[in-house]
Amino acid sequence: MTELQQKYLEVSKEIDSIRNNINSNLDQYPDYLGWFDLNSPLIYNPDILFIGINPGPGRFVLENWNNWDEDTKRLKDESKKRYPKDLEIPWRSHLEWIKPGNARRKSDDDNKDEKEAEWWDSSKKMKNFFVYYMCELLVRIYRHEYSYPNVSRKELTDVFEKNVMATNLFPMSTFKISGLNRIIKSYGKNNHIDITKVCRKHIADLIQLVNPHCVVLLGKTIEDDLSFALHDKPFYCINRNRGWHSKKNIKKMADDIYEMMRK
Repeated sequence: MTELQQKYLEVSKEIDSIRNNINSNLDQYPDYLGWFDLNSPLIYNPDILFIGINPGPGRFVLENWNNWDEDTKRLKDESKKRYPKDLEIPWRSHLEWIKPGNARRKSDDDNKDEKEAEWWDSSKKMKNFFVYYMCELLVRIYRHEYSYPNVSRKELTDVFEKNVMATNLFPMSTFKISGLNRIIKSYGKNNHIDITKVCRKHIADLIQLVNPHCVVLLGKTIEDDLSFALHDKPFYCINRNRGWHSKKNIKKMADDIYEMMRK
């Protein structure tokens, strides 16, 4: 384990105690779908640290796929609900957005033994709206330095892995923000601990620890939550409610983020 990883475990102790408590009392938190700390490797001085609000239900859905009702998007048998296993380490070995099968999906006529679709394979259709457009944003950011055809999209994978970090303010996965809010309220009532305060401090400590060139907030609602931690750090906020995924908007955002991270 590296020194950086050891330090991250130290700054994560308080938030980790919340995870252990929730996992030991799942019946008290019906909106909870799993715990996901970092969505990327732990990198010192990354070009960008992306911060979202909280993880969606993706891994929970996959874990329960054989027991899933496609029409209602609810489990057929609540008694068989399975939660994704926590990783032994809180960071990922790869950036989750570019993991095969996340941004794009296999075609209907593909052999079922066919490998999961790569994020850069334009012959495959979009699978996850958000992940797909985050990959597109990264392509446009790094095209400033790695222009096509000198570097292909496939080759950009290595660039992303070495230079980009991603996490969320709240590690608790839920279907909707309303579910997250219920967890925060219920946990505070049950344990007299303000999850929001703990999570804000955790992110502030993470920013100080990894020292990113710039921070990109994935949602206008978290700007106020983290303003205290960003006073000396360049940051950019993406308002996901305003057509941020259009080609024109993504190009403008990519230009702004690139200029910020290379100052």
